[in-house]
Amino acid sequence: MQDQKLLAPVKVDGDVLFFVRGTTTFPAAERAAAISKRIRKAAANSFLTVDSVKIRTIADHLEIFIGPEFIMNVYPEMLKLSISVWRPLQI
Repeated sequence: MQDQKLLAPVKVDGDVLFFVRGTTTFPAAERAAAISKRIRKAAANSFLTVDSVKIRTIADHLEIFIGPEFIMNVYPEMLKLSISVWRPLQI
């Protein structure tokens, strides 16, 4: 699949959580690394729980936060692409 070349895995502790698409100004590998870093930062805060995850709807996308920490934006076209490579996280 050609689109998979545009994807990069978001990893935490060596586990792939999901894949993200990049843009010409923010390549997939850089975006995935930035999201991974934000997730690790939020996870290091023992005061943040799973109930701290918030999704805000903006006009053309979603914003995901863990507590006050911004994690990522999600656009509709990303969801379509992600479904084809999605696999459940083993917890």
